[in-house]
Amino acid sequence: MRQTADEEAFRLDDTHRTVVLVLLILPTVLLVLGVYHGLLQVLYRGGLIKATSFLGLEYYQGLTLHGVINALVFTTFFEVAFGYAVVAYYLRCTFHAGVTWLATGLMVVGTLMAALAMLSGSASVLYTFYPPLKASPLFYIGAALLVVGSGRVMWGQVWTIAPETDEVQRSAMGAPDAAGVPRWP
Repeated sequence: MRQTADEEAFRLDDTHRTVVLVLLILPTVLLVLGVYHGLLQVLYRGGLIKATSFLGLEYYQGLTLHGVINALVFTTFFEVAFGYAVVAYYLRCTFHAGVTWLATGLMVVGTLMAALAMLSGSASVLYTFYPPLKASPLFYIGAALLVVGSGRVMWGQVWTIAPETDEVQRSAMGAPDAAGVPRWP
């Protein structure tokens, strides 16, 4: 099926294409580490590993790595990458490159800080960060940077698309009804 001029293929600009790739590749690489620790949990729980430590990692350290990487890091990075691609595609808009790199940088630095704390054994708090368990400040600062970075993405998108969305809505509305309220076609 051929595309018309209005349906011309849309491509992300180079900055956002690179960011989307980083946001998909980095967590996928980390996912391997998370899945590995998930398999170790099966071996622990199945009684095949009897020790509390295996290959230099404690049981709860591996459980924390598994949960944080799989539940928080992978999903957050994927959602942000998906959001960039989908919002840019459907609204045919581009986002401010500086805001994009700032948000991505915060997310990557935060993830690496938290990963360093988990791998060093100073953050065995599971992925829900249970209050009686304590982690190094590096872990909590890293987790906060991941959250702030992903939130920055959302506000950057709202800041970019709010005026465009208003224009799209005005141009898509039909003639007003008898009460003077514009109708959607």
